[in-house]
Amino acid sequence: MVGILDYTVEVIDYRFVIICFVIFLLGLIVLFYGIKKNENVAKLAGGGFTAVGGFLTISSFLITIGAVKISLPIDSPITEDVNIENLELRADSVFEQGYYDIAITKYEEIFAFTKSKIISRKLENAKNCLKWKIIAEEYFKDKKYTKAKIEYKKIIDINPKDSYVKEQIKRIDYVEEPKEKPKVSVTLPQPQPQPIPLTGKLMIYAKSSYPIDIKIDGVDRGSLNNYFSKGKPDCGQDGTITVEVSIGKHEIEATCRDGNNTYSQTTTEKIKGGDCVTVPLDGYKIIENSIGKLVIYPITNFYSSIKIWIDGVYKGILDDVYFPGKPPHYGDYGAISEKVRVGEHEITTEYQGRTEKNKVNVTKNGLNYELVFR
Repeated sequence: MVGILDYTVEVIDYRFVIICFVIFLLGLIVLFYGIKKNENVAKLAGGGFTAVGGFLTISSFLITIGAVKISLPIDSPITEDVNIENLELRADSVFEQGYYDIAITKYEEIFAFTKSKIISRKLENAKNCLKWKIIAEEYFKDKKYTKAKIEYKKIIDINPKDSYVKEQIKRIDYVEEPKEKPKVSVTLPQPQPQPIPLTGKLMIYAKSSYPIDIKIDGVDRGSLNNYFSKGKPDCGQDGTITVEVSIGKHEIEATCRDGNNTYSQTTTEKIKGGDCVTVPLDGYKIIENSIGKLVIYPITNFYSSIKIWIDGVYKGILDDVYFPGKPPHYGDYGAISEKVRVGEHEITTEYQGRTEKNKVNVTKNGLNYELVFR
């Protein structure tokens, strides 16, 4: 928004201004007459004339100024169409070149901002041209040239600058020439390959009801709070996170929260020009794949209690049970069982006054940690 300081001059009464001006002139005459008198003998009378003339002159001048009021409105805002015109010019340019899918995207962005009827009509034209082009290409591929030409002409009626469509019509005209005409060696103009768009779309959606926070290339993109338990949503559908990105590889970080704990999963997706790559996520599986089961148990006999800490947090005591053969299952009596985040953890044991610390690496398949005491 750009503000403009505008102003207006309001004359209270033009007749009053004229009267003040006449008094002003009269005051000047009296003033000069008084000055003239001062130069002669009658200085007392001349001084009186001078004082009266000066008073009339200054008073009429101030009254005249006061008769005019200048009002300055505090707010006189105008709206500047920030970059909309440039965006529309770009959209028109790709439309004229025949890139109707890109033009549709750009017109939709502009229309969401302006709600302009002109943009709405341009958007409708772009959608129709894209639809007719797809139909025409199918007819041309099947050698149904007459039907293809009808669809191509619909496009030319709206966008006469589409060079590719005009070339296609020339090719059809050549193919449909009557066979009895003498053949002339003609070099068919080859349609110019359309450049691959430099962007694509990345659509991320949830398959379960567990909320998921999303980052793409380290940038927050919001949360998935809706889910699609059956089927795949359309690209850009409500309830998904759909982002237009440049071609190439992009990193997606999905994070789920369980109380004070957070569990993350990072994947990489490769985007091609014009593609819409879909990435389904399941919050419950993200948590499941981020947690491993840690079972701590002794395999030799011991003669006093063993205190156990995991990552500095006290977990309990092992008493009089050991497993010299088959290891215990998660949750069995006599062992300490904990669900921990996948990765490295520190186990601290205290036995008969001796303290030991060891690093272990827990995977999503879990870890059985054996204690040996002599």
